[in-house]
Amino acid sequence: MILRKTVIDGREVYEPISQKEALELDDKSGLIFTDEDEEDEFEEILEDMEDDGYDYSINLGKAHIGLDILKPLFSKGKGKLIGMLPFMDEEELHQVVETVLESDADYKDLPLAAMMPFLEEKDCDALFMKAVSERYRKGLSLTAMAPFISDECLSVLVDDYVNGKYPDLSLDGLYPFMDSKDVRKLFEYHIRKRKEDMNASAEEKVTIE
Repeated sequence: MILRKTVIDGREVYEPISQKEALELDDKSGLIFTDEDEEDEFEEILEDMEDDGYDYSINLGKAHIGLDILKPLFSKGKGKLIGMLPFMDEEELHQVVETVLESDADYKDLPLAAMMPFLEEKDCDALFMKAVSERYRKGLSLTAMAPFISDECLSVLVDDYVNGKYPDLSLDGLYPFMDSKDVRKLFEYHIRKRKEDMNASAEEKVTIE
């Protein structure tokens, strides 16, 4: 799924758009992709169209573009699964989330970020924290999931991070979605850690000498 940032009633929100709509945008810098494979496909389409000399904002969908370029526009197996979610009620969707959280092998390849627009916030929070623990899984993007989770969930993650629970986790892409107090907490943590590292390095140097 592709998300575009827009402003509704003075509030920034993210709305899903089709790949065709995304390709037709003049400014694509604000797009968020819920799946890395989908983002790769998007970039490949742009490159193919530019290499072939097409103005894709005008000619997209025309027969002369060619089947090889159009093929990535059609949904794959995962897309079909995601397409069923809008027709399930809240309880059924919650049960799907529970099954994912139980690490059922049949659900392991579901694109978690693409599910989130159809879920309750508490379920999005639960899936996000699961994704944090499985962040090395191919195609998993915490940044793509961030627009759908609560401020409280991000605050919990920040607290866990500064307490050393996720020492190798990068939070850089999550800053735009955080409460300012949590960004400040991270700022102070890195200042403190930098000072500790410098002191440790100085002590090590003295010991060696």
